[in-house]
Amino acid sequence: MFRVGFVLGAVAGAAVAIFLGPEAGRRARPVTKAVMKAVMTAIHEVQVHGAEIAETVEDLHAEAKAEVTAETFAAAMAAAMAAAQAKAAGANGSAASPATKAKAARRRTAVKRSPAISAPRKRAPRKRPAQSTNG
Repeated sequence: MFRVGFVLGAVAGAAVAIFLGPEAGRRARPVTKAVMKAVMTAIHEVQVHGAEIAETVEDLHAEAKAEVTAETFAAAMAAAMAAAQAKAAGANGSAASPATKAKAARRRTAVKRSPAISAPRKRAPRKRPAQSTNG
């Protein structure tokens, strides 16, 4: 951003020097210098405010991430506790729910594959064509 202000000041100074002569250039020098200082100060202020905004956004992101992590952990703990209670209730001899029975009925048993199917195939060696000997 500083380069843009510098370039604008240099172009303005050169235009004044060319069109109004060397005397006008000498008179315009303090004004040009003051304008450049103002631009540099404004750029610095913009950088400071930008850094403050970036810091605020980073803080908000960190806070939101911490809250999401805490909520996710709490939900996972609640689910684990519910699962443990359900498992304990099932171990105490209470009847299983209809959904659990249906799930168990749909479960397939593992089938052992025969060795002919599980073993990798061996490739037969390629036969090379016979070479003719013409003499």
